[in-house]
Order: sequence, then C-alpha cells, then structure tokens
Amino acid sequence: MRLDGDFRLPVSFARLLKRNGLTLPEAHAFLTALTDKGEIAGIVYPHDREGLLRELQAMNLKARLETPAVVAP
Repeated sequence: MRLDGDFRLPVSFARLLKRNGLTLPEAHAFLTALTDKGEIAGIVYPHDREGLLRELQAMNLKARLETPAVVAP
C-alpha cells in the first residue's frame, strides 16, 4: 500500500482495516508505519476485495491485493 497524495482520513482508514480483519492495535501500527514510510506491505482479510480497493483509492491510497500461495508441509 502506498500513499498517493494528501492523506487526511486516518481514523476512517483504521476503521476500514478493522472491518477487514485487523485488530485495533494492528490497524494503528499499520497506519503509523504507512505514514512514517509512505509505503508498507501488510496482511488484511477483505470480505469484498474490490470494495476495499475502492475505499482505499477514495482515501488517496494505492493498494495491490495478492492472494498468497499456499505451500504444503
């Protein structure tokens, strides 16, 4: 995820992350790292991938969602 322009919705962003599977402390850490670095990789569990991407775009965030490969033991 990368900041793309002016980011003014940190509370909305944290709530969005919480709705997509992160705890509040995880969402706070994610937000802090994103604002400090301008770009971050992290794990979310979206119920609606396209909806999540639309909401992130509305917050001036660029994101790419990837499904990790499962490796058999």
